[in-house]
Amino acid sequence: GGREDVEGERREDWMFQDWFRDPLRSSQQRQIREFYKNVKIAWRMPNGCWHRKAFKRLSTDSSDRLSFTMVKPGQTNGAHADGPVATEVISVSDYYERSGRSLTFPWWPCVDVGSKDRPTYIPLELCRLEPGQRRSAAAVGSGAEMIKASKEEPAEKLSICKMAAEEIVEAVEESNCGKVWDVEVLKESLSVDGRRKPPPMLAFGKDQALYPGEMGSWTLKGISFLEPEHLKRWAVVSLLNAGVHPFVQSLIGSMQRCGMRVDPPLHIYEPHSMRRKGVDYRSGGGGGG
Repeated sequence: GGREDVEGERREDWMFQDWFRDPLRSSQQRQIREFYKNVKIAWRMPNGCWHRKAFKRLSTDSSDRLSFTMVKPGQTNGAHADGPVATEVISVSDYYERSGRSLTFPWWPCVDVGSKDRPTYIPLELCRLEPGQRRSAAAVGSGAEMIKASKEEPAEKLSICKMAAEEIVEAVEESNCGKVWDVEVLKESLSVDGRRKPPPMLAFGKDQALYPGEMGSWTLKGISFLEPEHLKRWAVVSLLNAGVHPFVQSLIGSMQRCGMRVDPPLHIYEPHSMRRKGVDYRSGGGGGG
C-alpha cells in the first residue's frame, strides 16, 4: 500500500520497511553528521505551516525509544504556577501519536535540530530537505576529515565481525550444512602471532627522506617526486552525473606540482556523453591536490 505525501507524489511505504532496522554504527553516524551538517530541513507543524531549521545530528536511538520530559496536559507551566508542575516522560513516537500524527516508521531515528544542551528531535520520516541548497567540497570537509569521519575503531570492527559470525553459525546449524560438509564455524576470533616492522623511509626529490610515522600518514604538499614520470596516454571514466572536468584539472595540477609532465587525457567518458575528446588542460593550474 501507499499514500500521498506532502508533495502529492505516491509513496510506497513497503520500500522503507527495512531502513534502520539495524542500529547505525558510530562511523555511519559521523559520516551523516559531517555531510548534512547545517543543511536546511523542513517539517510540517500541526497548524499546517512549515518550520525550517538546520540539521545538527542524527539521534542514536529510534523514535520509539527516544524519550523526553514534558508537562502533563492541563498543567500550568508558568512562573506563577501554584505548587509543583506535574510532568511525565514520553517517547517521541508516543508524543506524535497523541497529537494525531502517528509515525509509520517508529524505529527510524530522529533529526536533532537543537543544541547539545537542549536537543530538539524531529522524526526523520516527517522531514524533507529544502530544495536549492548547494554543497561544496569545503562544506563536507577535507579529504583527511572525511577519512577520519568514515573510519571504524578496531573494537567496533571486532564487534561487527562477531555479530556476522553469530549469524553464520546460526544459519549453518539450522541448515545442517556443518554436518553434511563436515565444517565447523566458530564465533570467537582467532589470535595470531605476528611482528611489526618499522615503516620504510620515503625518498622524494630533495636530499632527504620522509618518515611517514607509525600511523602511515604523510602529505605531498611542497614535495616533488624523486624520479617523476611523463604521463602520456590516459583517460578518465566517470560514473557521476556531475561534471568531472574540474576534478581532472585539479588532478593534473597536483601531478605537475610533484614534478610530473602530464599530457591531456585522450578521452573523458561520462554518463551523458559516452565518448568525449580531451579538453585543453595544457595550462595546468587547477585546485589543490
